[in-house]
Amino acid sequence: MTAPTTPNSLGAALIGQVLARRDDPGSAGWCASVRRAITSATEVAAYGYTEPHLLGLTGWQAKVGARRAAAICAGATGVKAGTGSLGRNLAELRRKATADSVDAKVNILPMLDVENAAGLLAGLVTQCGHHGVGVNFYALADTLARWGEGLSPASQRARQRIVADYYSAPTPEHTTQGSENL
Repeated sequence: MTAPTTPNSLGAALIGQVLARRDDPGSAGWCASVRRAITSATEVAAYGYTEPHLLGLTGWQAKVGARRAAAICAGATGVKAGTGSLGRNLAELRRKATADSVDAKVNILPMLDVENAAGLLAGLVTQCGHHGVGVNFYALADTLARWGEGLSPASQRARQRIVADYYSAPTPEHTTQGSENL
């Protein structure tokens, strides 16, 4: 499965709006309201700003995931938009940061509910910004919109995809070993 990078991914309309506005000083209030969607306790304050862009999504959990991703994106003003899958973005972070710390966080992600996963991913996205790693915010929204409860096969796939892509990303060690075998 290719990583969602375009308006075909779940939550893409909202992420597109956030990316278009997050660096615009005139949209600071709008972005601040979207950032409130990071938790269930404050997300109602974001509904007026997020719901018009979530009309195509069905299901409460999908909308919650897309809102959490939009809140992360709105708060990540120093993080460049990237391409590829979210797992691959985090693998690039692993190469530039403390690998054990990133490994531990990625490994626990599939076991978390959407609230805790969003919090952990927000921290990883911030680390990406500190290390100059781009993040595919469309893939982030698509993943969290599909997060679910972890019981259905679709929800399990969304959760496991991050870890699978993370560990299957080419590393300098794999590239060197592969070249020797040619």
